[in-house]
Amino acid sequence: MLILYALLLLMLLFVVVPFLRWVFTRVEGMLSIKRLCKQNKFILHQRSKLWFWGMRNSAQCDCAIETPDAVYVIKLFGVAQRHATLVLLDEAKYLGCRMFAMLLHVRFSFDATPVPFPAYDFHTLYQQSSRKKECRKVLLVHPKPLNIVLRNREQQDRPFRNGDCFCGMEIMTLRDLLELLAVPTQGA
Repeated sequence: MLILYALLLLMLLFVVVPFLRWVFTRVEGMLSIKRLCKQNKFILHQRSKLWFWGMRNSAQCDCAIETPDAVYVIKLFGVAQRHATLVLLDEAKYLGCRMFAMLLHVRFSFDATPVPFPAYDFHTLYQQSSRKKECRKVLLVHPKPLNIVLRNREQQDRPFRNGDCFCGMEIMTLRDLLELLAVPTQGA
């Protein structure tokens, strides 16, 4: 019976907690984006009413934010595990690297196999907006992992920086997107 309780506790830690983190951060992200659009009078084009549940393997983009200057077409790409690293490979592939820490200083890293990056359709949502504006393709990593790194063919990792591009998309976290689109108030 003790083994059964231990297995249930492990399942709770490794399945339920990351899922709940994913759900809460997606709802918080949706509310932040809607609040930003309302405050700055941007137009939010939604793929559907449940656009914020967008999955990384779906080819459709999830939403578009139309500003006076450009249209930001957004594809949500979430990593449920907080202590993970998202590794973006030069060959248009990605992988997740999970970290398990034991005894504060001993860490184990488990790399997944590289997965080809899906081809996302940014044009459908862009066509709903004013096509005369610049189209900016955004890969919104939300919820974000502990680290995001770009790995070249020589297996050298470079930390992600705001504005880095991958497969023709700008990589951003929710904080980066909100800071980019925040309109400075007059007199500040």
